[in-house]
Amino acid sequence: MFAFLFPAAKQKTTIRIKTLADLELGETGRVVEVRAKEPLALHILEIGLVTGARVRFLRSAPLGDPMQIEVDGFLLSLRKNEAKAVWVETGV
Repeated sequence: MFAFLFPAAKQKTTIRIKTLADLELGETGRVVEVRAKEPLALHILEIGLVTGARVRFLRSAPLGDPMQIEVDGFLLSLRKNEAKAVWVETGV
């Protein structure tokens, strides 16, 4: 009996950059950039949304604002205008 070894099929993953506000329910990503002026940018960084942080969109209020996310294991609530300043990479 002969055994043939074949390389495992590689799955293609699409990496996309979008704002935290644009994540779908349950979608995960990694923070790559904060695009905001100083007071808002400083607030976002202080609450833990720093480059490299892993995020997951958990739920939002009935009208979509605020939204609840998980950041490296802890829960945060953000307004949509704050979430629009945080750019994440999905599919990683």
